[in-house]
Amino acid sequence: MEETGLTVKNLRIKVAGCAYMEDIDLELYFHFLVAEYGGGKLLGSSYDGAFAWLTVEEISKLDNLLAEIKYVAPYLFDGTDKVISYTATYKAGNDMTDFMLENGD
Repeated sequence: MEETGLTVKNLRIKVAGCAYMEDIDLELYFHFLVAEYGGGKLLGSSYDGAFAWLTVEEISKLDNLLAEIKYVAPYLFDGTDKVISYTATYKAGNDMTDFMLENGD
């Protein structure tokens, strides 16, 4: 609510992931959350950018998107309660060399 002006309900983890960055020997962990709209009005952006509602297709076409997100975005909005996990490996920058989806059937 602090950043967006919105309240949410039924907040839950939908996707959990681990990305290893080979060039800097760093492992990062990601948790993608989903929630239902609880109320409020979207505030203007307080950083150099803007809030926008995007479809999965629009998200997948973004130039600055981490490669792994193109693979997990469809699971975020699939309408199920199933939790998905993944691992990704990057050689350098956004050059993903390996991706393994777990629990994705």
